[in-house]
Amino acid sequence: MARSDNQERGKLAVITGASSGIGLELARLCAADGMRLLIAADEPEIQRVRDALCATGCDVHALEVDLATRDGVDQLVRKARTLGPVEHLIANAGHGLGRAFLDESREDIDHVIDTNVRGTVWLTA
Repeated sequence: MARSDNQERGKLAVITGASSGIGLELARLCAADGMRLLIAADEPEIQRVRDALCATGCDVHALEVDLATRDGVDQLVRKARTLGPVEHLIANAGHGLGRAFLDESREDIDHVIDTNVRGTVWLTA
């Protein structure tokens, strides 16, 4: 992602699922490109990630929100609107369960579907 001509500098990137894994790495790459960031995840770790990225000189806003809910998606959209035009939406939030399907609870299955499918559709619609 790092571009020598800095075409991305100052542009706003919204990254969901940015507290760990691929989302965290994408946030780091966007920060290295000089983008302003709005990062989101459903766990408190997102605040530590914000602090670490801010320490690099990046302009970072973070939200701990559950993107499996309409309210969580609405909170993220409202915050993004206060920051200006979104140049990049990296809809990376998602969960897996890790056990055999029949061994999972209905609530856990519903939460995965709500996060991985419904929440992403609501965010991009």
